[in-house]
Amino acid sequence: MELFMKFDCSLVRKYVDLFYEKYCENKQDVINLNKNEIEEIACVAAHLAYRSSVSRAKSFNNYTGIDLENDKQACRFECENKIIKVFLVQLFYHKITDFEEECQKTWQDIKKIYHDKYFFLSYKIGHAQKWLSMSIKYFYVLLVRFNQIEINVDNVFNGYWYFPVDGMVINHFKNKDWNLKFTDLYWTKSDSVKSFSDFLDDVKNHKLMNVNPFIYELCIWWDIKENSLY
Repeated sequence: MELFMKFDCSLVRKYVDLFYEKYCENKQDVINLNKNEIEEIACVAAHLAYRSSVSRAKSFNNYTGIDLENDKQACRFECENKIIKVFLVQLFYHKITDFEEECQKTWQDIKKIYHDKYFFLSYKIGHAQKWLSMSIKYFYVLLVRFNQIEINVDNVFNGYWYFPVDGMVINHFKNKDWNLKFTDLYWTKSDSVKSFSDFLDDVKNHKLMNVNPFIYELCIWWDIKENSLY
């Protein structure tokens, strides 16, 4: 794939299908869900996003509670069902009027549950933004595959454009064509809402960004993962 490809609905559908087939299709939650129930799709999306965003990102280090396994499950359940699912459903029904503000508030709400309520002291804003954004990515893929929404390369969920920020994405936008820098050393150790929001703004406003950044990341992520696009 060329670095600055022409985005259209067929290209986006190609990468939606790739993502679905590799990360969704054979998951029991997806097999069992009612494809017409938006709340159920939202809950499954949050659950599927959990592993890549929380359990694999050293967010459980420095735990100071008394029951690690129960607390891991309790905070996951609370965030999935009381925060992320609610956000996704509101996003689908266009009830979020300022999604940037709501995203950043939701990052903080997720972090409070992990850090303040359940004493996972290594849990950062970086983990929360990744989980929420990955949930939205899974949600979008599932909705497209289940014919609940149509692909629009310019307008996602009535104005949404954030994408998951992690090491691969940060490295991609550091290259000579983009020359964008994430201000903190590691995304998993960053506890700054501003660091993530500034980085996302810089990507969106870059002269080379000619499509919704959410769509851009959805498509180029595969090539980043295979180290063929820098």
